[in-house]
Amino acid sequence: MNYASPYTPGAGAMPPYLAGRDEIVSKADKYLLAMAKGYPGRHVVYYGLRGVGKTVLLNVIEKRADELNILYEHIEIFEKRSFIRKITEDQSFSAGLSEPSSYVMTGSLSDDLTDMFVAMGKCAEKANRVICFFIDEIQYMKDDEMEALISALHRVNQLRLPIMIFGAGLPKILRIFGEVKSYTERLFVFEEIAELPEAAAREAIIKPAEDFGVQYEENAVKEILKWTKGYPYFIQEFCNIIWEYTEKDIIEKSDIEHVTSTFLERKGVMIK
Repeated sequence: MNYASPYTPGAGAMPPYLAGRDEIVSKADKYLLAMAKGYPGRHVVYYGLRGVGKTVLLNVIEKRADELNILYEHIEIFEKRSFIRKITEDQSFSAGLSEPSSYVMTGSLSDDLTDMFVAMGKCAEKANRVICFFIDEIQYMKDDEMEALISALHRVNQLRLPIMIFGAGLPKILRIFGEVKSYTERLFVFEEIAELPEAAAREAIIKPAEDFGVQYEENAVKEILKWTKGYPYFIQEFCNIIWEYTEKDIIEKSDIEHVTSTFLERKGVMIK
């Protein structure tokens, strides 16, 4: 194409048109607004298979938090790195509070994290601010870290302090949360993020191209849907490849077939 691709296959990259997630984002807006008005609710964890757009959702909600002047921190958990070290290293958001949060390390992970969250929450409350943590790949948290986080959030909720968590991870987090603490269902809302229904998947394919006067024939759309199965990441990747190898303003089924092998090769790398 003569134009830059409107598709964004990068991990967590926000597409210019977010299809099929309006209801989820709207609910997140309500959670944030309630918290901003002093009515904290349950924390939210999105779960689903890879490629359904969980990280994109976190990024969209972060943008909403920023618009509401909410202090937030994005944390991505890695399999062999400590969540606790990550959350305690960067306290840059405390600059937005009237006074820095302080706490004493006792050696008990659960007690220390609870003290830290309570101290932050009280500072935020005095400054009439809200703090949000956006935690991606939450399934990689160690059991003792997960238990400490849940205990800290439990105490924060008891004190009605303005701290909220939005998390995202693979479906196994439901089992992990249940095994670590029995009362997680009272602290968290677990929302499944699945592949897009056909109508939304069609929009994810067609809408970004419309701004450039490019159209897809019906058979071309069906062919893309057949290979991507409604997974947002795969739609972005496949359409980006089509854009890269096609020079026509009307994309046909033959154009899709021409690049299918390239898509399948890249898809295999993604799955690994």
